[in-house]
Amino acid sequence: MTPAAAFDGWALDPGTLGFHVPFAEYVAVAAAAGYDAVEVPVAELAALGPKQLAELCARHGVRAGIFSCPWSGPYNGSVPGEVFEQRLRDIPRVFALVAEAGGTRVSAFFNGRRPGMAVLTRDRLADRAGRLAAQAARHGLRMCLELNDTDHLAAAAEILRTAGRATGHRPQLLVDTFHLYRAGLGTEWLDALPSDAIGWVHVSGVPDGTPRSADSGPRTAPFRGTQSTADLLTAVHRAGYRGPLSIEVLPAPEPGTGLHAHAAGLLETARRGLTRVRTAPERAGAVSGPDRAGGAR
Repeated sequence: MTPAAAFDGWALDPGTLGFHVPFAEYVAVAAAAGYDAVEVPVAELAALGPKQLAELCARHGVRAGIFSCPWSGPYNGSVPGEVFEQRLRDIPRVFALVAEAGGTRVSAFFNGRRPGMAVLTRDRLADRAGRLAAQAARHGLRMCLELNDTDHLAAAAEILRTAGRATGHRPQLLVDTFHLYRAGLGTEWLDALPSDAIGWVHVSGVPDGTPRSADSGPRTAPFRGTQSTADLLTAVHRAGYRGPLSIEVLPAPEPGTGLHAHAAGLLETARRGLTRVRTAPERAGAVSGPDRAGGAR
């Protein structure tokens, strides 16, 4: 298998263009720049409806790769208990829309260090993640957790297993290479994950001199900077992940700048860098592909 065929194309995180860009323009820019997939914030899906979203993606020749519930929206899991219980009652309506739109993956943040959030214990996080994964599975979806608190990320394998034992539906991870750097994690951490643990990947480069204490930026193009993107993606592939790689680079360009050239340049850099990724067969016992909404394994 060649490196170019190792993953199911390239996606573009909306934040790379800036969330001030209207969603329809983001889709058009991503498609024109050569990306295969886009990320769909659930608020955009709710505003458009499944039919209009499908028509928008088809018109530009891209597909919806993941439906994201951003931390600034109503679906961050690191909230007080009564708030989480209400959102757990509300979220099946979102999952039903995602399923109607043909989606297979949804994501949610658990980041207790954001304003108004609370850091959860590992057991409380695993309980909430398992319950979300069970709700998603009822709609044929896989729940992908973005664990950006460094202690939670370091314990991700334990959290996934605990969540799966509690509900019979183990969530997956949205792996973000920048947050692996913040947590001091690398290929050994990826190799220790359970099989079929990765459901989506955000990829970027870490600029030289970036402190480990950095929160969400800045990020440079993949395969640039102080982190070995090639080694990380080699381990991601070794772990059995075959889905798209989604570029997330921050900060976004200023409004009015050349978004198409920015997006196309990032993709060209990433494609060249992917030639350094060493592909490997899937692990024994791993599920082929990240799209199946199954239980714990």
